[in-house]
Amino acid sequence: MNGVGGDAVVLVYNARERKVYSINAGPRAPKLATIDWYEKNHGGKLPESDGLLAGGLPCVVDAWYVLLDRWGTMSLEQGSATPRLNLPKKGSL
Repeated sequence: MNGVGGDAVVLVYNARERKVYSINAGPRAPKLATIDWYEKNHGGKLPESDGLLAGGLPCVVDAWYVLLDRWGTMSLEQGSATPRLNLPKKGSL
């Protein structure tokens, strides 16, 4: 399980199609975090591993929508309302 502020790397095996799908919901850099910006404002150096300049936008919620849209049996709203203890019993959203 993960939360809304996280990221996810997911492999889905679709037995009917006999195919594996990969979803990479890693963080995206903010729109203005360009090479030009860092050259002008940060001495051309990449940010350290912490602090606001190294921040990324979490993409896990988008991954949830993709998973539910392609392979799910309910909406994100329905899945969010389901008590978490019931999820292991049913096996999926």
